[in-house]
Amino acid sequence: MKAFLSAGLFRLAAVALALTVLPVLSVPAAAQSGRPRFEGLKTLSFDEAAAEAAAGQKKILVYFWADWCGYCRKFNETVLLEEAVIEALNSSYALVSADLDDKSTGLVKQYRVRSVPTFIFFDTKAEPIFMLPGAIQAELFVWVLDFVSSNAYLDMDFEKYAEKRLNEVSEERRDNRRKRDENVKRDESVKRDQAAPSETDAAAPPEGAAAEPAAPKAVSPSPPEGAAAAPGVVSPAPTGGEAKPSAGLGV
Repeated sequence: MKAFLSAGLFRLAAVALALTVLPVLSVPAAAQSGRPRFEGLKTLSFDEAAAEAAAGQKKILVYFWADWCGYCRKFNETVLLEEAVIEALNSSYALVSADLDDKSTGLVKQYRVRSVPTFIFFDTKAEPIFMLPGAIQAELFVWVLDFVSSNAYLDMDFEKYAEKRLNEVSEERRDNRRKRDENVKRDESVKRDQAAPSETDAAAPPEGAAAEPAAPKAVSPSPPEGAAAAPGVVSPAPTGGEAKPSAGLGV
């Protein structure tokens, strides 16, 4: 079993922590203990976990803690209460709780656990995969859980896996910003259309005002009845008649 600890992990932890700010929960005086309550989680003995893992194709996670551990208390009151963490543990893991000061389980001595919190991951055959010492932030912890449960650890190291997840988060954020910008532009366009007067509104006179009189039609003057047409001009013939010769023209 290898210790799952590297400089790359800490660099990625810092980046992931910048992505998500967890609420810091106040711990009641009665709960000033590193003993986890495991709200919404089921814990088993190691033998029970091994049987469940084999039957349900789950991985095993052993969480080592101590009553006097301040980091354990912070982890219990923040990360272990996160909905995403609870969902990942319940769906993909058989969870084992191990008190560092309880020598009866034998796990502490067998795996030489010296500090808490410490997490040891096991495969479906109850063979150890790696050890993760120290408390980490919730989003990164979910990534570690997914890294193991998806068997990605068989094909890549965690640093590459975390870079892949970071790229996915960045792409999702870009998509969200693009959608937000498109919605803002659409809303602004609708507001402009609603504020601009239509052509009908612009042409209509104000309410209560008299309409502007229509311009008189231009009418060409007609010669008086019986008068001869101007020289060189032929008067229109009545229907069914012939044109009358104009004055001054020889026949």
